[in-house]
Amino acid sequence: GERVIAASGDRAAYDKAAEGWFFDGADRQGTLHVKVAAQDIRQPLALQVAGALAVARLDADFPAAPVPGRALPADAMQVVARPFEESGYPLENAFDGKPETWFRTVRSPSVKSGPHEWVIGFTERRLVDGIELAPRNDQHWRHGQVRDYEIYIGDNNGEWGAPLQRGTLKLQEGTQTINFPATAGRLLRFRVMSTQNPEGDGAATTDPMVTAAQGAPVARAFDAALATDVAPVTLSEFRVLEHRVAEGAEVQRYLSDLALPKHIARDRPAGKAAEMRMNGLWFRKGLGVGPASRIDLQLAGNWNLLRADLGVDDSCRSAGGLQFQVWSGERLLYDSGLVTAPGVVKPEIDVRGLSQLSLRTLGARGAQPAQVCGNWANAVLTGTEGATVKPR
Repeated sequence: GERVIAASGDRAAYDKAAEGWFFDGADRQGTLHVKVAAQDIRQPLALQVAGALAVARLDADFPAAPVPGRALPADAMQVVARPFEESGYPLENAFDGKPETWFRTVRSPSVKSGPHEWVIGFTERRLVDGIELAPRNDQHWRHGQVRDYEIYIGDNNGEWGAPLQRGTLKLQEGTQTINFPATAGRLLRFRVMSTQNPEGDGAATTDPMVTAAQGAPVARAFDAALATDVAPVTLSEFRVLEHRVAEGAEVQRYLSDLALPKHIARDRPAGKAAEMRMNGLWFRKGLGVGPASRIDLQLAGNWNLLRADLGVDDSCRSAGGLQFQVWSGERLLYDSGLVTAPGVVKPEIDVRGLSQLSLRTLGARGAQPAQVCGNWANAVLTGTEGATVKPR
């Protein structure tokens, strides 16, 4: 039956008693100690505490959890290619989270290397959409500010293609933000094409050959054999911003469910000669294509991955092999190399931030190249609810 457990006057009395309770206000913000006489563990035991708030000290309100920013942490980035840094002012000073430490390029008048540039690598492939940067944070903040810039995102150092974005920053104290389309990659290249110059416009005001030019625009001396004179840069902050994707339910869309051109086979049913088989395995979903095919898709919303099983169909395995490629615009995302039966490759392709895809076959070779047939079996896009895909 129910019974009331007696309170102990102090901890010593509680320790001696066979049964009782004692509240210790100094133990971990207040702790209620309870013990009962020994009993069979197979018997139920329930304890009810009444009036606990009358004796317990309420904890102070916990501070709100910090809202994580979009800036990549310093330990998620590594300098892959450095500019000409001034001793004691490395590029890492710009993304160490300490505005009092600066990054600065060399200030020697004998060093003219053209535009300043650096490459930052990410510890994993990231979807980024902006950069925050700030000049020196003292009374000389006007000096060493970036003006014209270029931004590149890529996966291989040296393979950059066209700039993702070009632009011009203001002469401004404090942080400025550069926004660009969300783009996935492992490397970010930043080029400083020119700097702000509060004293004037470089050669136009100092070169004796052009001092007579007083009109607008101001004439500049130029020699293509010499490096462009880009003044030194000083930055207190350089943060790379990760794109935030709205949370939502995961969705999958099989490409064979799309209204694709009629010459593309799909969902070859069992029991018919056109069933989709590779290495003796039957695939219920997929696209069957010829030796030189192209399927263009328009993406919208947040897609993450494209998965597929790629190979030569068993019905034409003696004809030869072919290559599978996935493109986005002029950028090659995936190349399978030559695939021959019974081989099957299973790519998982990051498609975050992309608005178009092109699935292609090419390079057929073998006994009958024109008769080679390939499969984009189980080709499926995975993303967030609301994402759409349609043929182009």
